[in-house]
Amino acid sequence: MPERTSLTPRDAERRRALIRMKAVAAGLVRMFLTAALMGISVPLFALAALPVGEGTDPTVFPTSGMYRLLSDFYPKHGTPQLIESTVVVSGGPIAAGTKLIPDLAPKRSANLEASLTMEPTPPIAGLKTLLFFNLNPDAGLERYLGAWGHMLAVSEDLVDMIHNHPFLGDGGPHVQFNLIFPRPVAYRLWVQFQRQGIVNTVRFDVPVSRLG
Repeated sequence: MPERTSLTPRDAERRRALIRMKAVAAGLVRMFLTAALMGISVPLFALAALPVGEGTDPTVFPTSGMYRLLSDFYPKHGTPQLIESTVVVSGGPIAAGTKLIPDLAPKRSANLEASLTMEPTPPIAGLKTLLFFNLNPDAGLERYLGAWGHMLAVSEDLVDMIHNHPFLGDGGPHVQFNLIFPRPVAYRLWVQFQRQGIVNTVRFDVPVSRLG
């Protein structure tokens, strides 16, 4: 049964709801949901028309346990915000989490294949990593929510959640993201590209090393 997820951004000083927000890509609010078992990631992009400062969306939680919610919004006369929240769904024990095994093999989605190379390899925590995606076929690639791609990076313990857009992308087969991984743990990357009207979601599990 769907549960209604509600987001009400508030002014931290005046403690009142924000009534004016700028558009973030195609909507006012974007939300990303991931579960402790890491096999579940539901990007909730369908929040384009929101009532006064408040966003709601019907969400189906597939299992009980702990979920992490990342909300992306932009208050008018303010700065872009990324807010993390924790949601616990009753009905069973909270999972201990997932120990990710490195997986950098090319991934096939609905109508394209994405391969990933990185510099440096492996990434080093605290330093910039260049992530190069090669998309095949590249004919018919389109912007999705205003960008040539979207990335959600989540640490295996769900502490770190990062939403990112391409540093370089022009509708061709090569798309580059730049990312600084905060800690020397494994991260799961969910990446989305749109081709011929279809959104393709692929995922990679990336081990991150400690400097020195």
